[in-house]
Amino acid sequence: MAGVVPAPATIPLEEFTTVAGKVTDRDGEPLVGAMLVAIGQGPAISIDNDGSFQLLLPPGKVRILAWHAGYSTFVGELDLAVWMSRVELNVVLEKGADDLGKVMGKVECMPSSSDCRVELPELGLCAYCDTEGNFNFTDIPPGDWRAVAYCGHFTPQIIEAVSITPGGSQVLNFKFIKY
Repeated sequence: MAGVVPAPATIPLEEFTTVAGKVTDRDGEPLVGAMLVAIGQGPAISIDNDGSFQLLLPPGKVRILAWHAGYSTFVGELDLAVWMSRVELNVVLEKGADDLGKVMGKVECMPSSSDCRVELPELGLCAYCDTEGNFNFTDIPPGDWRAVAYCGHFTPQIIEAVSITPGGSQVLNFKFIKY
């Protein structure tokens, strides 16, 4: 039947896999404040005092990204099956290869709204705008990331590919105007 879109399937919670481990440096020291995300699967998490993390992820291929200022960026892929209840993933970041970038800019909203923010959804990151509409992301891993700006009741604006080069920065400006 033309025009019919099937409803998305839901995955029972018992089919999810717990991915757990630690983020450390080469000497095995925990990298407190390192960030880790299953790309496109939810918010980035900050690594705690003992370096531990735990994610609950659906079956399928998932890319894991971990980063910390002053260290290399880790990118890995897991293929999670429904029969896997727990997977250990220990991530070692190498010192000295700081390749993180920045994304900054401004969201102009007329009429003004205090509800302005920009998200990098694949990384699970969100920056709220200040009273002037400025936003800032630091320590962003290299790659092509989507940026989504939100302002009040306006339709969100999307930039599909914000390219972050090692140590580079991008300036993004969004304008929401009601005529």
